[in-house]
Order: sequence, then C-alpha cells, then structure tokens
Amino acid sequence: SADAAETAASRASETDEQRRVRLNRNAAATAAARAAETPNLLCPRQTSPSDIPVSFRRFQSLIRICFGMSINKLRGHTLSVTGMHLEEPRFSHGQ
Repeated sequence: SADAAETAASRASETDEQRRVRLNRNAAATAAARAAETPNLLCPRQTSPSDIPVSFRRFQSLIRICFGMSINKLRGHTLSVTGMHLEEPRFSHGQ
C-alpha cells in the first residue's frame, strides 16, 4: 500500500539517532501495553548513548512509600497531609 511505501522510504532516510528514538518509543509503547495485561514486567537497565544532546538523570522513589499509598487508596482512605522523614537531603536543587 501507499502508506507502507511511504513508511519504508522515511525509515531508509532516518539517521541512527532517529532510529534509536523510534525503537525506544516502540519499546515504551509495548511495555505499557504489556503492563496493562500482566502485573510482572521486566524493564532491563539500558545505557544511553553519549553522543546525544540530551542528558538523562535517574530518579528513584522508595517502594515502601508507594506501596503504602496504594494500600491506602485501595481501602478508600484519603490523606489530607503527608510527610516524609529524610535523614539526608534528597530534593535539594541549590535553592
């Protein structure tokens, strides 16, 4: 069909960086679809290429806090105030 020929032509002219972005988007969409189907989803750690102009930072949240919130939401509880005790500064941005 005309759409398939147009897609093939655009993919033939794409750069390596564009190809990586397209494949990552497809992988993210596939992972989201699988997450809706099954509770267990494997997301392997991947390194980002150093030649792209965007820098990445990894953000980790505590599993216990997230799990506690999901239990409270499942039971129908609403939290008006929530606090966290952090012995070391975690969210400082130099302000």
